[in-house]
Amino acid sequence: MAHRSSDLSILIDLLKSAMRSENLEELLHDLLTTKERKELVERWRVVSLLLEGHPQREIARRLGVGIATVTRGAKQLRDGTGAFKRLYQGKNKPPTSDRL
Repeated sequence: MAHRSSDLSILIDLLKSAMRSENLEELLHDLLTTKERKELVERWRVVSLLLEGHPQREIARRLGVGIATVTRGAKQLRDGTGAFKRLYQGKNKPPTSDRL
């Protein structure tokens, strides 16, 4: 079933609100199962290693995931919106004086 834009907007607003109130960790704990949280972290690790230029088979071996998991991450990087790459680049910027 395709999600409507308004459905996604509800989730985005909820996450923004949780971030402002510093309750994001608690929200994610309540919103997602343990397995779902682990899968999201795993996906981010796969994408991060891909963006660092590691070969897919090395990533699969290093993280203990199937090659299909890594290939899906590579497909999202190639065909997605670019959000992974933008977030990764922002996360790895050298600290500025106001971020110290």
